[in-house]
Amino acid sequence: MKSSKAGFAPRKGDHQSEPAASSAVDLTAPRIKKDILQLILQYLQDEGYASSVMTVQDEAQVKLAEQQNHRGQLKRVRAAILEGDWAEVEKLSSKVMGQQHKAFLYCIYRQQYLEMVEGGEYHKAFSHLTKRLKPLESCAPSLDEFKDLCYLLTCKSVQEVVNGWEGAAIAREQLVAQCSLMHELESTESTPPVQLPAQRLGRLLQQAAAYQVEHSQHQ
Repeated sequence: MKSSKAGFAPRKGDHQSEPAASSAVDLTAPRIKKDILQLILQYLQDEGYASSVMTVQDEAQVKLAEQQNHRGQLKRVRAAILEGDWAEVEKLSSKVMGQQHKAFLYCIYRQQYLEMVEGGEYHKAFSHLTKRLKPLESCAPSLDEFKDLCYLLTCKSVQEVVNGWEGAAIAREQLVAQCSLMHELESTESTPPVQLPAQRLGRLLQQAAAYQVEHSQHQ
């Protein structure tokens, strides 16, 4: 009992609750990371570690500056898509899209391809299909889409294969809407800061210790 309270030592059966706890809190979420940082800063301030507080705040400001730069790059990507500046889109996408980079490139190359077909540039479209889209075939949303894109070269219009195609301008707007990172950016920008109760970190640790003690008594 003593070791469990003092050191949070795991007891028999404790690991059974770990999957549920880990699924309840996403530690990679920006909001959760921000809350944890606030807890740490509050604790350091309460304990009189003024220089440590300043150091953490300075590092957080650097991180904030990086995030602001990231927002600016995303806005440039959106503008470049609407303007059809595909070289600029491709250059910026590697900096802002992260794990979604290949999937995003597929969407970009697909848009370019459809616009080439719409403009009657079939030879250019075929070259683009084989050099750009084919290597990213696995990123297509369905197994049949790439086949449909290939078949499109034999059609007279994009509408014969792509349902709802209303022209390049509308399709570009739809492509912007697919950028999930932009939607996440807009939602996090409106998130207000959290006002923490006094000594929040210490009380959370006390609650965790009390839970472990109570939980161990029922094993």
